Amino acid sequence: RILRIDQDEARLAARGCTWYEIKASTLRQSDIPVIRDKAGISDLYEIILPHVHARAHCPPAGFHTFYVNQIERGLRFPVPRFITDLCNHLEISASQLTPNSFSSLLSLGILLKFFRIPLSTYTLMRLVQIKRLGPGKFYISNQCISGNPSSHKGWMSRYFFIKRISSRENPWGCDMSWRHNAYTQPPSTPEPAPELTDFLKVTREKCFNAQELIEEDLLCHFKFSGKGVPLVGDLGERMSKAEMLRALNERKADPEGTSRSLSKGKRKGAEERGEKRKKRQHEQGTHESGRAPVPKEAIKETSTSGGKVPEQTTEASCEYLDASTISFIAKPSGSASLDFTRRLIPDRDYNLVNSVPDLAALEAASLHLMQAVVWSGSVANRLLRAREEITKTKHSMDGVIQEHEGLMKQLEEIQATHDKENEEMALELESSRTRALRAEEENKALQAEVRVLGPAPELNNVGQVCSVLLGLRATPELLVCNCGLGVIGSVLGSRGGNKGHQY
Repeated sequence: RILRIDQDEARLAARGCTWYEIKASTLRQSDIPVIRDKAGISDLYEIILPHVHARAHCPPAGFHTFYVNQIERGLRFPVPRFITDLCNHLEISASQLTPNSFSSLLSLGILLKFFRIPLSTYTLMRLVQIKRLGPGKFYISNQCISGNPSSHKGWMSRYFFIKRISSRENPWGCDMSWRHNAYTQPPSTPEPAPELTDFLKVTREKCFNAQELIEEDLLCHFKFSGKGVPLVGDLGERMSKAEMLRALNERKADPEGTSRSLSKGKRKGAEERGEKRKKRQHEQGTHESGRAPVPKEAIKETSTSGGKVPEQTTEASCEYLDASTISFIAKPSGSASLDFTRRLIPDRDYNLVNSVPDLAALEAASLHLMQAVVWSGSVANRLLRAREEITKTKHSMDGVIQEHEGLMKQLEEIQATHDKENEEMALELESSRTRALRAEEENKALQAEVRVLGPAPELNNVGQVCSVLLGLRATPELLVCNCGLGVIGSVLGSRGGNKGHQY
């Protein structure tokens, strides 16, 4: 089966088909019980494995496509209503969402329910970002959640078909048809509109981990899973409730006071590192507001504090930002970028940044700035590679030009030789014409001489024949000799009959 799938995929890829037309399912029949157990799928659902030639975007009638990696990232059946409502607004199928989309949405849903904020499509559209990763594939993320895996190798080949056994016309709650594009316009504002400012401030202070929020007991507690797993431990501790609520109350009461109280430790640590730094901060202490650091735990409250203000330590160590968990490209986060940017701003300039009224705009600007810095390295690498290619091309072009010059010299030599041969042939032809004209003139002269001399005389005797043959002139002596020969011939002829004629 795997060999046949590889052959079919290679053939379709060579034809330039899209990913969902290429990918076949590699699941086996033994995977169905595991899928049922992990996703909490009851007997109300029917699961079948796709045929070798079946594809994700064309399930059988009544069935829909889902992926194993979506289940690993928190998807349970039935699909939570707020996810189907969001997909219905986006006009896409829930099966078109990447695995990390489900963990982001479920984590965000848990946070909204914990803070008692309406879990509506309007609220989600204000908090999430929808990205189209290709034809029929979408990724939904938000700035409140981190910790999603950077990749799910082979997830597009691990899908199955599932059908809800129900008499309802559409038991899924949304249109499950696949589409290439999503409708990203926000819905109309409800009355009253939910207030998300405080929620965003709290969630940006503490970056929540998606893997911790999609644990099975939390999914069951917030009604996103029907497996019935009881909650482990205290919900307040699991959600860091005391810390977040107290931070929220302090921000509501005195937004700037918290920043000043949290900056004392940093000032003390800076004063210990040098007298010069201490004097400079003492001079500026009355003119500029404090700068809040970004600690791992800004305010730590133990179970025995009884709601009292926690004691501040007398020694403040330098706190470092864990850059190993930050990625401005793979996991863009406005809060992380703002956190990173704050550490680059000098104390004297911090008031200018802190005076920005819209924190979301500042975070977006910080994110774009850090992405530009990161991409500048990629651009520099591409420019270097382009420069190397240009250098190689130039060297190759120089070789081609040299070869071209050599060929042109050979062509010039061949042309010169050809011209010389043509010139010699022209001279020889002219000489031949001259000889032909001369021969023609001589022939005409001979013909004229023949016409002047008249016709040639008849040759009546042997002497004349001999004279003509020998080129001799007719003299009297030669004529006498001829006559004598004629007489002798006549006598011999009379005596010997016909023998005389033989002489």
